[in-house]
Amino acid sequence: MGSKKYPFKGVLDVIANRCLASGTNAWTDQDHTAYTLSTVGSEGFFKVLPVYLNHLLSPMLSVRELVLPTVGGAHLRA
Repeated sequence: MGSKKYPFKGVLDVIANRCLASGTNAWTDQDHTAYTLSTVGSEGFFKVLPVYLNHLLSPMLSVRELVLPTVGGAHLRA
């Protein structure tokens, strides 16, 4: 997947790990999705922040990746 500026799968985690981050994660609740990133210090955080924001604001998503599974095996398109 990746983003428009960084079109490679896994590049965000590679860069985050180089900045001593514990990796990236996300979770979805009923009314929002939260994206997390933890780094050892502010220097690493500010190095990975532009890459992280690019992935959030300009993701590379294909139509295939927008097909969401539902209960019972039926599918909906987002």
